[in-house]
Order: sequence, then structure tokens, then C-alpha cells
Amino acid sequence: MRMIDLSHEIINFPYPGDFGLKIREEIDEYITSIICFSSHLSTHIDYPKHVHLKNKEYDIVKGVGYCIKLEDLDKLNNIDNNIDILLIYSGYSELWRKEEYFKKYPKIDVNKILELNIKCVGVDACSIGDFEEHYVLLSNNILIIENLNSNLKHLINEKFYFLGVPLKIKNVDASPIRCFAIKNFNYRF
Repeated sequence: MRMIDLSHEIINFPYPGDFGLKIREEIDEYITSIICFSSHLSTHIDYPKHVHLKNKEYDIVKGVGYCIKLEDLDKLNNIDNNIDILLIYSGYSELWRKEEYFKKYPKIDVNKILELNIKCVGVDACSIGDFEEHYVLLSNNILIIENLNSNLKHLINEKFYFLGVPLKIKNVDASPIRCFAIKNFNYRF
């Protein structure tokens, strides 16, 4: 079994206009930190509330994952339909911590993703698309994970067990999430 971390650490690298990371320590007998950041900072999961829809109860995101290159999205028909999570490697993650990272993001035909009957889609870019793409996916109960790291390139055209653990906050628009791909897991695909 091999576990691959797909999350960026939480750093002060916000989407332009979003709130960044602020940490303030208060020192008494103990040190207690106050940590403030946008719910969309670093690797995060978008919930329906992000596009003004009602959230359901969400917890850990888990199941059979599959990773595909952005340029191969037109071949989605060839993917085994027994997957729960689709991860898209765009290569944008190679620009992480650079200003260019936020200059563009992939345009994805989300209608093709709807045909897969999955519960979550993730991408190694700052966004999966504009409001319309978010709305189509989230209104169809497909959660969105953004800002995955470049380790996705080690999973292209492979199945694996996916585990995503967001902060346990009720009724929020998004949450930081820790994501892992588990290869060679004793799990029936």
C-alpha cells in the first residue's frame, strides 16, 4: 500500500481578492494561536452553498478515484463507470506559489462529467471553471476539490482509493481538505 498526499499546505497564497492566512499568537501561560483564512485557501472543497444552493450533510469524501489528464477529458467515455471521484491533472499545480497560477484555469465541459455519476471532481488548478461550471456540478451533488498538488501526475490513468478529509464545519461554502490517494489498497475495484 502506498499513500500519496494530494494537498498543499495552508500558506498565505490566496486567490486574488480573497482573505489570506493570518496567524496571531496570544501568550499567557500557554501560547494560543488565532488562525484566520478564507474557506477557499489552499486545497479546499466547494459545497453547494458556494453557489447559493442548500448544503446537505457532508463528511469525509472517499471511494474509488481515477485521474485523467486535462487534454484527455474528451475520452471520458472510455473510463470505467465504477468510480466515485474523478481527478483532473492540468499541470497548473506546477505554478503553485507563483503569480501566474491565478491568471487562468482550465475550461472543463462539466456535462461530460455529469454522465459519470460520480460524487466529487478535483483539479490541480485554482478553479474548475466559472460560476456556471460550479453551479452545474454542485446542483447535481458533485462536490468540487480545487488546488490539488502536482502529485496528481503520478496517478494519471490509474485507479486508487481516494480519501478527502475536510474540516468538520456545518453549513459552510467551502473547507480546507486533506486529500490522499491510496495505491495498491486491498480494495476491490
